[in-house]
Amino acid sequence: MMHNEEQAWLLTGGLHGMFSQAAGLANALGLTFAHHAVRLKKPWSYLPSQLVPTKPFVFGSKLPENPPKVVISCGRHAAIASKFIKIKYPEVFNIHIQNPII
Repeated sequence: MMHNEEQAWLLTGGLHGMFSQAAGLANALGLTFAHHAVRLKKPWSYLPSQLVPTKPFVFGSKLPENPPKVVISCGRHAAIASKFIKIKYPEVFNIHIQNPII
């Protein structure tokens, strides 16, 4: 759930290493944030990122609405969610850590 003081969302696959990288960047930028773990449904979770459609039906849970101005993502599944958010909300500035190859 988003609170007004959040300036960014961190999207990760839920692994601590991914979260710490995204949080480190948000902290370095001086942004307050909320973390959202992204899970893909099967069979989408087994496919390479470039083959997964950026549609809501691929996600295991509904992505939150009305993102803040910045989304920082880290990891393969989070890259797909970040791309989906960028399509739905073009005004959002997306930063992705690691190479998602999508």
